[in-house]
Amino acid sequence: MARKSQNNHYKVLIGLPEIEGAVSFHQREINRALKPRLKALEYVAEASKLAEFIGGRLEWLGLREDWAIAKPIFPGVEIYFVFTRANGEAPPSLKVFYSGDRISLMKGDDLSRMALVCINQMLRFVKTTNPGKHLPDICNKV
Repeated sequence: MARKSQNNHYKVLIGLPEIEGAVSFHQREINRALKPRLKALEYVAEASKLAEFIGGRLEWLGLREDWAIAKPIFPGVEIYFVFTRANGEAPPSLKVFYSGDRISLMKGDDLSRMALVCINQMLRFVKTTNPGKHLPDICNKV
């Protein structure tokens, strides 16, 4: 999928199924890990500070997202985290995409592990920026 980022350049965003094939073990691994973490991401009040905390930058991709963060992980490879808060019709959602001119050099295992490391770092941000609040248990496990 090609999306125009805030600097008017088109980015090609792909998921692990496009990298590994339709039956992607690593995509299932990410989906399984995301499920208990989604509720905690609802506590992110300032996405720009979250982006700074994980060493990324805030982007707007036009996917009806509440926030999207691009995080460079290797030269020529970025991970995009696209979050949509829960509303009356749908639960919260975090989609993980990849982009960059060297993405074809990466393996799905490496990409999924880097994504999970970044997501756990996001939970640490939630924990440190919400003192005194009753947060989901997963925030105390990372």
